[in-house]
Amino acid sequence: MAPTTRSVPAASARRSTVALPATRAMRAASASREDSPKAQVKTQTTFQDVKGALQYTPSLLYNLGMRKALGFTLIEILLVITVIGILSVAALSSYMNSTRTFAFVSAYKDIVAILREPRAYAVSSQTVDGVQVQRFGVKISPGDGNDFTVFADDGGTPFELDATDTTSPYSKKDIDTLSGDLGRPYSFEKDGTVTLMDGIKFPIYLFYETGTGNLAVYAKKDSTVVPIPASEMRYLSFIFWQKDTSFLKYITVFQTSGIAEGFDVKPTL
Repeated sequence: MAPTTRSVPAASARRSTVALPATRAMRAASASREDSPKAQVKTQTTFQDVKGALQYTPSLLYNLGMRKALGFTLIEILLVITVIGILSVAALSSYMNSTRTFAFVSAYKDIVAILREPRAYAVSSQTVDGVQVQRFGVKISPGDGNDFTVFADDGGTPFELDATDTTSPYSKKDIDTLSGDLGRPYSFEKDGTVTLMDGIKFPIYLFYETGTGNLAVYAKKDSTVVPIPASEMRYLSFIFWQKDTSFLKYITVFQTSGIAEGFDVKPTL
């Protein structure tokens, strides 16, 4: 039997003829790129980077492990303790100063309030056991156990605190118990810069007439308690301060109004 000849379509023959040279060209270009110096350098550099990373990784992991095992150094611990100590001292000092300041201001306000108390009773015409009294007063006598004593002057001796005067339920204050610091006690004194205050001594009395609230001042001169008229002394000036501190307040009682006023600085009168 005669061999048969298979015919190839013309279009397929043309595609094969065109495809073969193109494939050969692509393979040749790829081989050329792989053999080029740039490709070799890139491949070599990438390999060296990987090799270096693999060599460094065990060392890094070892150092981290040793650091975790060893903990902090002595210098680091001492540094942290020092910083904590400094911050603690600063915080404690600030807290103590704030506490001391608050206690002083509170005591100062208490003193101003107790000096105003008898005037409030007099203006409101308060009675004692249903009986109206002629006046209310406050005795100022530092170092006497009760530095400030409010009372109703209804006893046998007018313009003086005696055993027959009513002192309850009115206020009493001893400034020695207000500070809470025996090494830094409070002190209530006459303002020595006011010349007229030099002529009087404690005890000093402030009496307020019931109904009107008019003020009458009595103070000790020499050895006798005598009235101090407004014409002779328009106001009384006192200072309230704490030992070994910078805490200082001024308290002034005006004879005309009878009101006790507090000042942070010395008033200009």
